[in-house]
Amino acid sequence: LQRAADVHKLLLVFDLFQKIDPRGEINDSASRDHYRLDLFAEVMNRSASPSMPRGFPILVTSEIRKDTNRSRLTRDDLKGDGRMSSDADVVLLMWPSDKSVSADSAVIPTTLCIDKGREGVIRGDVPLWFQHQQFRFHESEPKGSTKPSGRAKQRSPASDANVASIDPLAE
Repeated sequence: LQRAADVHKLLLVFDLFQKIDPRGEINDSASRDHYRLDLFAEVMNRSASPSMPRGFPILVTSEIRKDTNRSRLTRDDLKGDGRMSSDADVVLLMWPSDKSVSADSAVIPTTLCIDKGREGVIRGDVPLWFQHQQFRFHESEPKGSTKPSGRAKQRSPASDANVASIDPLAE
């Protein structure tokens, strides 16, 4: 793939973790999850090079448990085996910040939680706004966006005294 695309670095994206079919007869869900995680580890090992000693970065999306009704997600809400979050270098969780906003709104206030990070990653919440028509995230509410009627002013999750405020673009 690297040679065919004439690139030096790749980011592999797997959407959705639970849809990767294990080969062979694997009947229980924990064994299927372990197969998938071992597959990712093998890809990283085989793609290791002097310039990328850990191999290609892999971005994996996952389902959350259907019984999750809280306003804040945690790693425990990830569907499947707990090894998925323990093996990951970074765990990002994302959800709509305001449950009263309808899904057809032009802009949805969203929380991106950096829940886990290795090697100096700063954990905390990042308030974002998702613009559906453009499939784009913004750091602040886009100008000219139509606010849903009757919506209370959105409180930034980063303003909570118990949550660190971070700037994801800071050096």
